[in-house]
Amino acid sequence: MFEYPHFANDRYYYLVSVIAAVLVFYLLVQSWHKSILRLILLLIAGSVIVACGVISFRQTLPWQNSVTLHEHMLKMLGNDPYSAVIFYRLGNVYRELGDDQKALESLNRALQVDPEMPEVHQSLGEVLYKMGETSEAVAHYNAALRLVPDDFQTHHNLGVALATQGKFEEAAVQFSEAVRLIPRSVNAQRNLAQALARLGRLDEAKTHELALSFAARRLATRQRLGLRQCSGAFARQRPRRTPKTVAEDRRTARRRRAICSACSQQSCPPGILTRDLTMRPPVA
Repeated sequence: MFEYPHFANDRYYYLVSVIAAVLVFYLLVQSWHKSILRLILLLIAGSVIVACGVISFRQTLPWQNSVTLHEHMLKMLGNDPYSAVIFYRLGNVYRELGDDQKALESLNRALQVDPEMPEVHQSLGEVLYKMGETSEAVAHYNAALRLVPDDFQTHHNLGVALATQGKFEEAAVQFSEAVRLIPRSVNAQRNLAQALARLGRLDEAKTHELALSFAARRLATRQRLGLRQCSGAFARQRPRRTPKTVAEDRRTARRRRAICSACSQQSCPPGILTRDLTMRPPVA
């Protein structure tokens, strides 16, 4: 539950529990004809069951939701350096819940524990940009790039923040880096073209607009190919439905769900679907 330290053999404790349960059952069967021994074993088994039930109930309390779970983990970790990771995850949980203020507090706590976490700087930049604190967002994006210089998302988000401040020259530099890292990014090509247009570099802007048009057509084509491939997979892999057993229908449903999730996972062949990692809107 607390993730650290974590041992792979923890998951095999169930096997030991099964052996113990079989042993208790064997002792009960062997001593069933002896009333005193049977009573003692039943009392011991009942006490163990009640104790395990109480422990299980106490363990379910921190699992009410993601916030309570992470807060419980932080309480148990105390001053352990790994708490920085948990604060970071808690901040992302608050972001998903739409509570930017608490997300900001959790991410700042993560930086207090470990100032050299690039993902925390990036998340802080995104939260601060959303809250309108563009200058602070730029500072955190720069800090993230100092730790991880070739991160596409940070370069692109920094370019958007700089463009919001009207610094189109610096924004164009960041968008250029983003395009260099992922040339197929439609949003990065679009934002770079718009930033260059604002600077009056129209010839370069037209070049990137052409690249944008080509990337958008290629993305649409690959998406259509991905849909066709998934449809073909349905046609090839869906078994004949017969009223023999309900289990066969359940297996069919599971197979369909596995095929449907292929597009969002990495099960499709390479190049079928290219996702754009950009989360920020284009420059106005």
